[in-house]
Amino acid sequence: MLNRVLAFLRSPWVRAAFLLLVLGLAGWALATRWEQFTAAVVQLPPSLVVGALVLTFVYVFCMMCAWRVLLAGMGAPTRLADITVIYGIGQLGKYLPGGVWNILAAAELGADRQIPRRTSAAAMATATVMSLVTALAVGCLTFIFAPSELLQDWGWVAWFIIPFSICLLPPVFNWLLRFAFRLARMEPPQPISWGKLGLATLLSLAGWVACGLQLFVVGVGLGIGLDLQSVITTIGVGALAWAAGLLFIPAPAGAGIREGVIEIALTGALAPGALGALWLLTRVLFVLADLGFAALGFGIDRWQRRHRRRTEPAAPTIS
Repeated sequence: MLNRVLAFLRSPWVRAAFLLLVLGLAGWALATRWEQFTAAVVQLPPSLVVGALVLTFVYVFCMMCAWRVLLAGMGAPTRLADITVIYGIGQLGKYLPGGVWNILAAAELGADRQIPRRTSAAAMATATVMSLVTALAVGCLTFIFAPSELLQDWGWVAWFIIPFSICLLPPVFNWLLRFAFRLARMEPPQPISWGKLGLATLLSLAGWVACGLQLFVVGVGLGIGLDLQSVITTIGVGALAWAAGLLFIPAPAGAGIREGVIEIALTGALAPGALGALWLLTRVLFVLADLGFAALGFGIDRWQRRHRRRTEPAAPTIS
């Protein structure tokens, strides 16, 4: 089944149509919310908006590097420039419903750089699973430091940090990967070493911290408390919100699900209007970061193509 899908995606027309569609959807996500977005930005000091955008780029960069480590762990070490092209452009696929288009796009873009399609797809699927597990782990851990009233009602969630942490141990993680790939009737990837899995986990955790700090920085501009507990709470909420979006596969990039979690979790910390501005602005910042990495990927790809044309030997002429 996977082979037939990949064969279909090899068509230049399909790839061009896919690219136009995801760019259109990402642009539509900005255009339909532009007035609300600008109204929210007006309330914030420019320095906070810039700081939040930088943190958003840090989040995407950490997740991209985690995927690069996993790809190397599966036997396909790749240059950072090539990873930026594959990941930056491929991630636009998450704006399509279904939850698999970024994986399939990465497989096709990786094949252009001599990375086996199965390896690229396996590494991207593995990175998605790792993102989910680390997000849930971060979210559960922050419940330990939650306000007393929240801890009283939801403190039991913190116990889930134990099974989620166990899932990140290489023997367990590799077994889960083999099980998942066999269930999908795909060839399992080669086992990932302790070093590679540990580094990828640390990069994913750093990404979720950056994601939560982005939420906190925007929240401060809208009236959230400037204290350590607010920092910890927003880091946990940001991670859990994205985890919920990843779990709800039909939603493109978790649209609507992530915002709902933020709205529920931070009710009381901000006024209702400020809450709407918070999730809207942070969502738009993520779209801008995705488009920024995609633009960088397109630029690198174009430069590489021109460089190859200049360095390739000319075809011999027949006299």
